[in-house]
Amino acid sequence: MSKLLYESRLKITKEVADEYVGTFYKGNKMFTALRFIIPAVLLVISIPLAFWNIAVFIAFLVAGLFCLIAANALYFSKTSNDKKTIYGNSEEGKEPESVIQFFDDEIVFTSRGDSETYKYDVIKQTSESKNLFILVMDSGSTVIIDKRTFSLGDPAKFARFIKMEISNQKENPKAE
Repeated sequence: MSKLLYESRLKITKEVADEYVGTFYKGNKMFTALRFIIPAVLLVISIPLAFWNIAVFIAFLVAGLFCLIAANALYFSKTSNDKKTIYGNSEEGKEPESVIQFFDDEIVFTSRGDSETYKYDVIKQTSESKNLFILVMDSGSTVIIDKRTFSLGDPAKFARFIKMEISNQKENPKAE
């Protein structure tokens, strides 16, 4: 029989949704590239072009500014929609409670009476913020764990535990 090691009871509040979206997208390299690197390169390239051809300079300058504005609009639209999706799933006036249980061999996530079970080998990535742990699964789904809502176990010990589990899974992958 599996042993229950950690348990967290999460209520998705506006604060949790805001922190999740901020943490999740801060580490997203694609959004960083779109928002800053590509426009910066176009703008930097445009400077020496000003001495060569003013029309090309203006074209690169406009392209750089367009990329900067469009990428940031996409970023803010996406993060806003994600916040609405996460927080908007709550019933009117209530934040839904999810229970996340970490056993020695699996994770059980229960919300609104539905349960999902994951093995540790499906965790692709973890992120940590001031109050949250975020587990990203192979499927792209995420599990949010609020450090303040552990009903069993300690967040600091959990951080070490989950890193060790992921490390063990990478070192000892299951044979297909």
